Amino acid sequence: MTGIILAAGIGRRMWPLTADRPKSLLPLPIDGGCTFVRMVHALERASIDRIVCVVGYLRGEIRLALDALDARVPVELVVNEDYRLGSVCSLHKASKYLDDDVVIADADVLLPGSLVRRLTQDTSPNAFLMDSSAVASGEEMMLMVRRGRVLNIGREVPPERWDLLGESLGLLKLERRAARALCASANDIVSGGSALGDYELAFRPVLSRFEVSAISVTGEPWIEIDTPFDLMMAGKSVAPRIVEHERSQRRPLPSGARSMKER
Repeated sequence: MTGIILAAGIGRRMWPLTADRPKSLLPLPIDGGCTFVRMVHALERASIDRIVCVVGYLRGEIRLALDALDARVPVELVVNEDYRLGSVCSLHKASKYLDDDVVIADADVLLPGSLVRRLTQDTSPNAFLMDSSAVASGEEMMLMVRRGRVLNIGREVPPERWDLLGESLGLLKLERRAARALCASANDIVSGGSALGDYELAFRPVLSRFEVSAISVTGEPWIEIDTPFDLMMAGKSVAPRIVEHERSQRRPLPSGARSMKER
């Protein structure tokens, strides 16, 4: 399985904090120090065979961060020279890697690494992580679910009857056939002159052909960092919850307690 991290964007709304580094390298008070490094570590721990990072803006800083990591799996960089356009261009640049089972991750999302493992270990071959507590305001990338299947994705929710609505965490997996279909869709969008779009728009033909599930992580601590306010909330509120979450997973059982496997 290949992990693809999309880390090419400028982060215009974070300016001037992103004047000298991509937003996924902005410092946070948590293990790993930034969302990009944490995502690399999370993919490694989820038994990913290789990682592909699509880079663009200040890509030399991403390279330096990777050099300092000493990653345990092969890591390749793919350069998106069109990083000023839409994120669908980054998906297009990663086309040759969409011939495998894949996990696709936004680089600017702060979450517990255990959520990546939950995604890869889930029995569904194709799935998004979804937070159903989110309310659509035109900013969130919403998943629209009916009968357990994701049927649409977008920032606008059509006035139809959905069994479940929720925000995508920007983290998903696809088996090889669905990944190939996504590749073809992204290539069609870019060659058709719509390179300003979000990469999620390339999923619509995939959702019509393949059964894609939504794995609920509602209540788990996470945040996508798009603005200085998001960064503040990440450091002040979300990071401490993730630290406690990860500490609790490492905490030994009390004396005399038995794990579920022992019962």
